[in-house]
Amino acid sequence: MHVMNKPPPELDGAKVLKHAVLTDATENTGNVLHHVNGVDLTNIRALAICKYDDNEDYYLFYCDSGWKVMTDLCRETLDAALGQAEFEYKGIKEHWEDRA
Repeated sequence: MHVMNKPPPELDGAKVLKHAVLTDATENTGNVLHHVNGVDLTNIRALAICKYDDNEDYYLFYCDSGWKVMTDLCRETLDAALGQAEFEYKGIKEHWEDRA
């Protein structure tokens, strides 16, 4: 199993608040399929909840093993972003870490 480093303090210019690495214990529910330019994203390895300084919304970033952001979703609250992650990855709530 590949061990991932912690994310940098910012991803795509947004401050990382929480992050979680996907493991065998975080089952993809299949509730959402992410596509970029018509291609299914199958190499999502981690999630990060981030916030831009000039925006009230929270962004759920879907990242590869090097913390490159592959796609994102915007939610109005932190709880909504956390809920979206749990909707997509059963068990993810046990894996969130605060960015220190």
